[in-house]
Amino acid sequence: MVARIKNISAWIPLVAVVFGVLAFMGSPAPATVLVPGGPSVTTPGTATLAGLIQQDTETVPFFGQDAFGDTLYAGNLISSAYYDPSTHGMDFTYQVEATSGYADHIGLVAVSAYGDYPPDAPNGYTVDADYVSASDELPYDTVNLSSLDSGGTISMDYSTQGGIAPGDTTDIVLVKTNASSYDVFGGAAFSDDASADISALEPAGVVVVPEPMSLGLLAAGGVVCASRRSRRRI
Repeated sequence: MVARIKNISAWIPLVAVVFGVLAFMGSPAPATVLVPGGPSVTTPGTATLAGLIQQDTETVPFFGQDAFGDTLYAGNLISSAYYDPSTHGMDFTYQVEATSGYADHIGLVAVSAYGDYPPDAPNGYTVDADYVSASDELPYDTVNLSSLDSGGTISMDYSTQGGIAPGDTTDIVLVKTNASSYDVFGGAAFSDDASADISALEPAGVVVVPEPMSLGLLAAGGVVCASRRSRRRI
């Protein structure tokens, strides 16, 4: 009887590990999946950059001009590309710094291209979007993903809270993808009473295929090895 009790006690932490791994595998990503052509959604602001490995970043200035050529707003777009070791995919961040001294606010920020790019991504990339809460001062109101022949465009709407005012800096927007690489040929557009178009980092490369069973197989193998060791001791 004592031997059996010891054997059971040896299994308890192992079973806990297995359930912990399974729970981790089934836990949702801290982002909202955007459907191409779907409705605008509000995201929870629970994104984090913890664990991501930065690959590249660029800061590009923009100047919003109206039909008469007058500059109504200006600023910088900071875009960065990160490698996510947990998914093996590329993630992207976007942050807007609006320059003080201009008359207009920025209502909408759109970033491309997240759509269908055969043969690398014949079904397009998956896109999960959220923002890092309190990473500066201004979260967007809603976000959506358009479905266009030239590639999906992520649109972040700031208009219902008055837009991005001169001197404001937005919270960091995190876009998680299953792209295997990135390039600098993406684009960003700003609109309100004036418009501006600049370059930004975007997903590229083949689609990363996740292997959700790998952690479970490793955990199961660990349980078998540990149980064999416990039997040898008895």
